[in-house]
Amino acid sequence: MDRTSFFAEQRRNRRATWRLALACCVAVIVLGIPISLVLSPIFYAVVLFALNTIHLFMPIPLLMGVLRGVGTLTFALLDYLSGEAAAPSMLPLALGITCWFLPGIIAVATIWLGIYTLFKHSGAGGIVLSVGARAPKSDDLEESQLGNVVREMSLAAGIAPPRLLLLDGESLNAAAIGASSDDATVIVSRRLLDQLDREETQGVIGHLIASIGNGDLRIAFFMTSVLLTFGALVALLKAPFGTRGRATFFSLLRLGARGWRGRLDGASDQELVNRLINEGLEVKGAEDERIPMLLAPFMLATIAVQWTLFVLLPGLLKPFLALLWRKRRYLADATAVQLTRNPDGLARALLRAQWGVIPGSTGVAHLFVTGPVGAESLSGFLGWQGIGFFPPLRQRLKRLRATGAQVDIASLFGAAPQAHQPLLLYVAKAIIALLLPVTAVTCVAAIALFVFISLFFSGIYLMLIYGLFMGLGAIKGWVVG
Repeated sequence: MDRTSFFAEQRRNRRATWRLALACCVAVIVLGIPISLVLSPIFYAVVLFALNTIHLFMPIPLLMGVLRGVGTLTFALLDYLSGEAAAPSMLPLALGITCWFLPGIIAVATIWLGIYTLFKHSGAGGIVLSVGARAPKSDDLEESQLGNVVREMSLAAGIAPPRLLLLDGESLNAAAIGASSDDATVIVSRRLLDQLDREETQGVIGHLIASIGNGDLRIAFFMTSVLLTFGALVALLKAPFGTRGRATFFSLLRLGARGWRGRLDGASDQELVNRLINEGLEVKGAEDERIPMLLAPFMLATIAVQWTLFVLLPGLLKPFLALLWRKRRYLADATAVQLTRNPDGLARALLRAQWGVIPGSTGVAHLFVTGPVGAESLSGFLGWQGIGFFPPLRQRLKRLRATGAQVDIASLFGAAPQAHQPLLLYVAKAIIALLLPVTAVTCVAAIALFVFISLFFSGIYLMLIYGLFMGLGAIKGWVVG
């Protein structure tokens, strides 16, 4: 077989990480284009109403002049796109595009910065997974040895030893959590110590310490904050339509304020953090049956944003994030071989342990040693399995074997005969494969339609606000004389 060194394996996965990170950035930009287009008119409506209200009682000609200039640029671009005007010069064109997108970009970036700051100051990942966890018992020999292994692997990796916690129960897994290597925590289920020997335990801990040393916690932190930003955005847009949405929004503001001050405690805060991590602050429906006409543009914007996220999150962004995280798992495996100098330990651990899911860890399942792999082939993908954040066990063992692990993959995975699938199933998969591009084009067209409808009604809303204050200004001039 083709042999490789763990250094070569690390270099390969680091190069792949950069490529997939770039693809993730492009996916975020594509996802942000329709969202920014929808949010910008909402921002202009609020600013237009606020500034005109102030101008009605205390004239602010400078700010009103800037607002009129922005309106001129945006409508000039709209006239050009509709074919009613000639192409503007480069500078007005660039300023017009900026006026269309910048407010939405700032709104999304502000929400992301709030989520990022909340997790950075509160250590929310540790709160989620440390519920029910405990420190190692000093009189338990295996738990004391586990602490020694953590310190040994940390010394080999050149990082400070992370905090160690154990989880009692039937589930078996281990994870490294935190925002960076400075506040990392290694959580190991007590049952794992009962099933694995020292070399296998060392391989698992080596994988976790390697993940911390390679900067995976920071990458996971950015991934989670980006995904949670969209959940918080939907909660913000739904806040005007029902008490449930408003309660979620104000709870998030309270959580952010307490996290900023470092005072995140109490059962209610932990419950909200768990909901934020595991459910993404999803607000299911609006409680109010009747929505005032004045809020119709906000509802249409909410629908457009939700549909965009429904299509592009699982169809574009999450697959790239999953592929990126798979490369980080391969990198952590190769680095664990470097730290332990024993590829057999991790390989045997992956094979022997009866890995499971820790309750309450749905939102951070990718931080564990193993987890759902998702679709392992085209047939699995066509069977509506998503791309998992963990590579298939066969591929992980194959790469560990290339670095020296004594694992006979053929005897493990090749002994079972391949089941013959009926011809009808092949035909069904072929039809699904042909329909996938059509479905993708239809979904993108639906996004464009929702965005156009939202922009149309938002434009009418802006003109109504402008006409209202024009009328109020005329009445003021007539009364004042």
